[in-house]
Amino acid sequence: MWTTPPTGTIKSKEEAAASWALDRLPAEHRPVLALAQTGYQGTEWEPWDDQVPQVRRHADYVVGVIEQLAAQDG
Repeated sequence: MWTTPPTGTIKSKEEAAASWALDRLPAEHRPVLALAQTGYQGTEWEPWDDQVPQVRRHADYVVGVIEQLAAQDG
C-alpha cells in the first residue's frame, strides 16, 4: 500500500518489500520487514515472539507514512 501513492503503480508484496520499502525505511525498521520477507519467501523461518515490540513500532511508522501520503493526495 505504501508504494502505490508515490509510484502510481501496484506492486507485488515481494517486489514492494524487497525493491522499494526496505530502501526507504529508517534503519531501525528494516529488520522487521527483512524478517517478514524471508518468511514470505520461505527461505528462512524465525520465531516472532521476541519481535512484538519492534513489529508494533514498524507498523506504527508505516501507517503514519501512509496517512501522510493520503492526506497529501486528499
